[in-house]
Amino acid sequence: MCGAVGLEENSMENAISVYPNPCDEHLFVDITDYENTAAEIFNLQGQLLQSIPLQTFKTTLQINHLATGMYLVQVKSPKGMIVKKAVKN
Repeated sequence: MCGAVGLEENSMENAISVYPNPCDEHLFVDITDYENTAAEIFNLQGQLLQSIPLQTFKTTLQINHLATGMYLVQVKSPKGMIVKKAVKN
């Protein structure tokens, strides 16, 4: 049963792209199924800085207001959740 969970996690990992990394003013989220899905940006202290509902297959996140550093981008959908690291220059 653990193998099935791993396969599901891998399929979600492959269905979501967060780029470019490192980034400057914009961060893009590509997802194959964006219905009822949101992207959230957290700092490394766990504070939620931004929450954006995804309304298309490719969403642009404005991050020019964020300080230089590392952030966590959490994408939550009815199928699960994935967290990606992003570095802002």
